[in-house]
Parts: sequence; structure tokens; C-alpha cells
Amino acid sequence: MFHSHSPPFDCHKDSWAVIQAFFQSSDHKQLVRHQIDSYNDFILNKIPNIIGQFNPVTICHDYDSESNRFHYEMHVFFGKTSIGPPKITENNGSSHIMYPSEARKRNLSYSAALYIDVTFKMNKLEQESMTVLFSKTFKRVLIGHIPIMLKSQFCVLHDKGHKNDAYFRECQYDMGGYFIINGSEKVIVSQECVATNKVLVFESSKKSTRYSHVVEIKAIPKHKFTTPKSTSIKITSKEDHHGQYLRVFLPNLKSEIPVCVLFRALGILTDKAIARHIIYDLDNPNHKTLIRLFKASMIEAEHIRTQEEA
Repeated sequence: MFHSHSPPFDCHKDSWAVIQAFFQSSDHKQLVRHQIDSYNDFILNKIPNIIGQFNPVTICHDYDSESNRFHYEMHVFFGKTSIGPPKITENNGSSHIMYPSEARKRNLSYSAALYIDVTFKMNKLEQESMTVLFSKTFKRVLIGHIPIMLKSQFCVLHDKGHKNDAYFRECQYDMGGYFIINGSEKVIVSQECVATNKVLVFESSKKSTRYSHVVEIKAIPKHKFTTPKSTSIKITSKEDHHGQYLRVFLPNLKSEIPVCVLFRALGILTDKAIARHIIYDLDNPNHKTLIRLFKASMIEAEHIRTQEEA
């Protein structure tokens, strides 16, 4: 057996040593590290991925009914994104680097220009094949401005060399991690959300509810940036002479759907095939309870037998 010769942990004394070590690490920025790292990842990775998921944008013209194709196709590709330094443009047209202190003083937004490379490609249908008429790339096309988080990788205070915070009229204890919008300091409050692509099971604590159990999943594609779509399956709490029923709730549908009707709409027609997709091993004696629960749902949808009817 392993015996430790170290002294026991003194909660009142050692806890403060741990807390002090936490705040002293990473140049005293642990409290805002999650904000800054998240913002850097958003600019460097999330924005290019969000824009790239729509590539290419296709515009078609002059439809030919005989070949079932268009004579002209325009493809727009969005490429590399880049971000400039925060700048301020004066009324006389001159511009210079904007510092956070100036944004606060003049009630301005501490932001920078966002650029993207755009490629246009025009194709023409000639003798059953597409011919490229022209292809041109426009570098650093301005698509808007984005707020800059203080002390992030894109802030002018990030790489200040030998100059200290006082030189830029900033507090030496200011760790950043916030924005300046119209002269006011704004912070994004971190929030917890339900994990996506995870099956969650809930049991109702109230006897008066219509459903006894709920299975829910918030689905989202791995390489897409869209809002999660919630799908749930619920078990009715009250039994009739057949038993309890399984009902499916899908996005953009107001009414519930019997689970067997949904499977038949997807092309799985027989009761046995549907049961194998849900229970897997029908011969397993441990699955008798599941088969008995599923039986009522099969009876509920027995009047719908084809994919067209579903």
C-alpha cells in the first residue's frame, strides 16, 4: 500500500495558495482567458468556416428545356478572410489607428474592417459541355466591420512591444475580454446550453402530465453552423387497452406523429423492420418489455401501410 509522507492538506492555508497560483498564471488573465480564446477562435476559424459552408453560390440564366440545363452559370466562391487594424476616419478623409481610450472618449465603436477574397467564374454551355468564359478574383473585398475584443490577438494592445498600458492610457490592471460599442464597455455573458447531438432522457415528475418520459436530441451537422433542430419522442403516461404509445415531435410540425407512421414515411414499411430499427434484437428475452411497449404503437398505425399514405 502506498503511504504518502506529505503533510495533510490545510484547507484554510493551502486553498489560498492554490487560488493565488491560479490568478498569477497566464499573465494574470485567467478570469478572461475563456473570453479572449473564444474570440480569437471565432475570428481565425469560425468566420472562415461559416462563410465557406455556402461555397459556391451559383446563379443560372437562360434555361434550355431540351437539354434540361442552363446556358450560363455564374459561380461565386468566397475565399480567404482577413481583418485589418482598428481605424478611425476623420471628416477630412484622413485615417489613423484607433486606440481603446480614444473610442471611449469619442463615443466610438472599437472595430475593424473585415475583408474577403471573392472569385467569380462564368461558364457557358456549348455542345453539351461547359466552357469557361472568364474567371476573376477580387482580393480583400470589404464586407463589413466587426467589434474588436480588448487584449485579443487583433487588438492594438496585444503586441505593444516595450510600451506599457499607461502609454496607451489604459489601466495596468485591465485584463481585457470586453468590447467598446459607441463609447460604452460591453461584455458577452457566458451561458450554458444543452449539448447538441446527445440523446437526453427525462422522466416527468408530475402525474398529471400527458407524457411520462421524453427523449430529446438537439441535432446539428458537425461541419455546419446552423441553429440546432430539436427532435423528441414521448411516451404517453396513460394506458388504454392496447398500452402506451410512442409519439414523435419534429421541427416545423405542430402536431405529433405516431412513431410507426414516421418510419413508413421514410420507407420502412413492415412492423418487424420498424421494430428492428428500434429494439435491434427481437429474440433477446431482456427486450420483452420494449416489445410490449412498442406493440401499442404498431396497432395505432395499422391503417397506414404504405409510404404514400404516410
